[in-house]
This record gives sequence, structure tokens and C-alpha cells, in this order.
Amino acid sequence: MSKWGFWGWVETVAKFVGMAGGLVAGVLSVSAGPLGWGSAIQATTDGVFAVLVLFAGFQFVLRIKQRDAFTLVFASLNLAAHLMVFFALLHPEFSKFWPSVFAGFYLIGQLAKIRFLRVTGYTEAGATPVGIFVFTAVQTLGYLAFAWLVTL
Repeated sequence: MSKWGFWGWVETVAKFVGMAGGLVAGVLSVSAGPLGWGSAIQATTDGVFAVLVLFAGFQFVLRIKQRDAFTLVFASLNLAAHLMVFFALLHPEFSKFWPSVFAGFYLIGQLAKIRFLRVTGYTEAGATPVGIFVFTAVQTLGYLAFAWLVTL
């Protein structure tokens, strides 16, 4: 954690705010009406977000293997927030405000992570810096697509 620097902390704080929005979305959506898809855009939004949920699941498994307490807590909250947002998205009548908060702050976090990777050359789990950068860039495009779709 001490090696994160400014951009690492910007990423972490932005994603914690996004997680809070995601958890709120899930809790509030419980009473939001029936499950389903309201439109083709809704189904597309759900599909894009399902891929992001899979990425969060991958990160969770990686953190279990690394056995670092802080990053495991972060990954657990990250996965829970993604699942809660996904649950909220399955309610077509639910307000898109909280999923938009989640999307916006995760996009900020991903952009900060890209800057962090460029500045530090950080790598982990045997991956190359280029590999981590490409994976992060793909995730960022996913969050960008989600942020756009959820506002339609």
C-alpha cells in the first residue's frame, strides 16, 4: 500500500465511492418491481455489465491466491458491489442513478489506474506490465461502455 502513490490512492478512493453506490443500488432495488429486461438497450447494458462482473470475480480469485488482507477485503467488496449493481440492473423500473454513480466512479478509478500503471510499471502475479495495461484498458472500455449505456 505504501508504494501506491497518488494515482493508486485516487483509484482506490474512487472505486470505494463507486462500491458504496453499487451496494446502495442493490439494496434499494429490492423493492423496485419485477425482474426482467425493459428494452434491447437494457439487455445490452446487462450483458456488458455481466462481463465486468466476471472480471471482478477473476480479481477476487486472484486476491484469494495472494492472501493479502487489504486487497482481499477490497476484492470482496468489489465483487459484492458488482453483483448488487447487476441485481439492480435486472429491475427495469429501478432508477439508473445509483448504477450511474457506480459507473462514473469506477471509470475515474480505471483512468487513475491506467495513469498509475504508466507511472510505475507495476506488475503482479507473473504478468507483464504490458499485459496488465492491456487488461486494464479492456476493463476501462467496459466501464466506459457501461457508463454510456446506463445513461440511455
